[in-house]
Amino acid sequence: MIEFRTILSCLAILLTGLTAAHSAGVFVAPAEGPVAFRRDRIPLEADAMADLSKQVETLARNMDTQTSHDRRGAAQMLALALALDPANSKARDLIADFEKGRHRENVRYSLVESSLAGIWQSIDWLKIPDTGADAHALADCLSDVIALADPDNPKSAAIRQAGEKGAWQGWIPELSEYEDKPLAKIDKPEKTETQAPAPSPILLENAQVSVPLWKNSGSNDWQLAISPLRMSAAQVRPGREGESLFSIVIGARPDL
Repeated sequence: MIEFRTILSCLAILLTGLTAAHSAGVFVAPAEGPVAFRRDRIPLEADAMADLSKQVETLARNMDTQTSHDRRGAAQMLALALALDPANSKARDLIADFEKGRHRENVRYSLVESSLAGIWQSIDWLKIPDTGADAHALADCLSDVIALADPDNPKSAAIRQAGEKGAWQGWIPELSEYEDKPLAKIDKPEKTETQAPAPSPILLENAQVSVPLWKNSGSNDWQLAISPLRMSAAQVRPGREGESLFSIVIGARPDL
């Protein structure tokens, strides 16, 4: 016999899945490029770039995707994670989860805090004038995403006020692509009244019965034989004066 608490657990899982599917919204994966910077021109060691990739991926994993801004921000973070470390398979798996509506927030608060701190530190380093144009382009992209992921930080407010600085065009779809699309309204076809065909004034148009009739088999030899007696009726135009509207014809047809 199924326990009551087992039923409650199943219902809770079902409701959670339905709520998540309802709130997932539209997610469009980032394109392969054009990437805003060249990875080989970033003044960071390979291990440092891999760590930065994981930090940005952590921010994307922490996004709740409730709004179109959140969903586009997650796409920006994952695009940066892959641009910094193309071998980051977890970022690719996360993109697939977002696309299929399977993403669930499940990140430790301490891991999010350490990732935010590491990204802020990297932004300060990349903005140094001597680091070069590609490093500055990466810093602009990181600034855009961290302002969304760390809204309570005073520096985030200044970044949002200045507007998006990263070169996202062609790499990340526009915000409108992440907005929920209204369901297409299907108009029901109007019911058309079809007139039923007028009933025929003739109740029985054709009939046939078998009756015994005298039949000449030759040499004036008449015998009773079962023969078909057919009737057909049709409506005709009114006759002229003196013309009968009803007639009976008795006789053998050529095909009998």
